[in-house]
Amino acid sequence: MNTTITRDVITDLLPVYLSGEASADTKALVETFVKSDPEFAQFVGQETRAAFGGRTASAAPDREMIALRRAKRRIQKKTWHLVLAIFFTFTTFAFSIEPTGITWTWEVSPLLTLGLSVVAALFWIAYFRTNRASRPAGV
Repeated sequence: MNTTITRDVITDLLPVYLSGEASADTKALVETFVKSDPEFAQFVGQETRAAFGGRTASAAPDREMIALRRAKRRIQKKTWHLVLAIFFTFTTFAFSIEPTGITWTWEVSPLLTLGLSVVAALFWIAYFRTNRASRPAGV
């Protein structure tokens, strides 16, 4: 089957080609067509300059992975802040059951309970700060 490649087909492939995400076959097809059509090559050069402000397109696939890793770290950080905030909040209400009855932690050691409350409050503050920082801008 012999298919004719038109300018429209190559124009549709240009964004993928210029971004560096095209397969080797697509790159070869676009480059072959551009070499065979000088007028279209000039058009491609003008479009590239207009789209990239005179800069050449640089493929940066690592940028997306870096952004993904950063987002994962933020989510993990937020999750740990929440887990620790809940843990320390509940430990301030700890009690023990003894034969004589229930003994609350704040009855035995009010200073320990105060310290646990402060740590819980710090983790709650950290959680709300990381939660706010991880929201998209303008929301």
